[in-house]
Amino acid sequence: MTTNNGPMPALPKQEFLTVKETAEFLNVSAFLIYKLCVEQKLDHYRFGEGDSAIRIDRNGLMEFIKRRQIKKEGI
Repeated sequence: MTTNNGPMPALPKQEFLTVKETAEFLNVSAFLIYKLCVEQKLDHYRFGEGDSAIRIDRNGLMEFIKRRQIKKEGI
């Protein structure tokens, strides 16, 4: 997978990613990741009470990326 700035970095090997790791991988802000979670556009897990820790499953993240692909029409 590539971005406008070259190849995407490899995903960390752990099963669950933090908001910060997810943001770094996608080259976006952590704020955007929180927003996607709150708007239920990015599947995630919450662990703990109140302002609990958010974790994103690496496989779910890859599915999210696939769903966001914009394909050129008319070719």
